[in-house]
Amino acid sequence: MKKVKAQRQKNSLVISLPDELSIEPDQEFFISKDEMGFITLVPLVSDIYAAAKSPDLADITIF
Repeated sequence: MKKVKAQRQKNSLVISLPDELSIEPDQEFFISKDEMGFITLVPLVSDIYAAAKSPDLADITIF
């Protein structure tokens, strides 16, 4: 785990993300902060089923 520091940039705070996370420029995220102060970034995916093949979409598990 790496330590990063928030920096002021005009009217925003910016946190640099290390290259080893392999985040692409202009990649978008949903961001949230929970009641304990944990900040979570979730990558925005336009179509989560785009790479799925037909059988991958079916849930054939019978309970």
